[in-house]
Amino acid sequence: GLSGDADVRAEGIVIDEDGTPAFTLVTPDGAAEVHLPVPGRHNVYNALAASAVGVYLGLTLDEVVVGLESATFSKWRMETFQSATGITIINDAYNANPTSMRAALSALGDVPTRGRRIAVLGDMAELGSLAELAHFQLGEQVPASRVDVLVTVGERGRRIAEGALASGMAADVVRPCESAEEASEVLDDLAAPGDTVLVKASRVMGLERVVEGMIEPRVQ
Repeated sequence: GLSGDADVRAEGIVIDEDGTPAFTLVTPDGAAEVHLPVPGRHNVYNALAASAVGVYLGLTLDEVVVGLESATFSKWRMETFQSATGITIINDAYNANPTSMRAALSALGDVPTRGRRIAVLGDMAELGSLAELAHFQLGEQVPASRVDVLVTVGERGRRIAEGALASGMAADVVRPCESAEEASEVLDDLAAPGDTVLVKASRVMGLERVVEGMIEPRVQ
């Protein structure tokens, strides 16, 4: 199991069909089944941290479980929905740093899908002088993360693409784009019913336009 605080742990973690985790929370007061309302295996760690705090503050096991099952985890603003064409979209186009990017890729890998997993990744803002390297290093992790197609947006996003290629991702499934508009066009050609698309970047990238383009197809 995963350990948060020494006193709480998660056992028997399963990822449901919609990507949300369920597990047995084991605490000094006993054990209980928990089903988180948000996708992503990484949120089990968040839940354990929250549980440890709750136990420390003297909440009962029932109170901790109710708290977890109604949590929104606003820090991981993942919205999941289906487009009219049967594509699952995981929208996290609000903020991005290397840790949340990796967590999002891991969540994408956990979501069962009939089709391919497509990651649309844009620039991470506010990284200062380390930005180029951080984007490249993130890209290096993409081939190992069960992503079938990588679409990058923006100048630093291109460094993500370069990192993925350097780590052995096939060139024909890496698509660097200059803008959100170009990424939308690439997705129009690329995404098919049954695919799952993760859209993740810092808000300044305007990648919510990519999501809107997929939900409401543009009239030709």
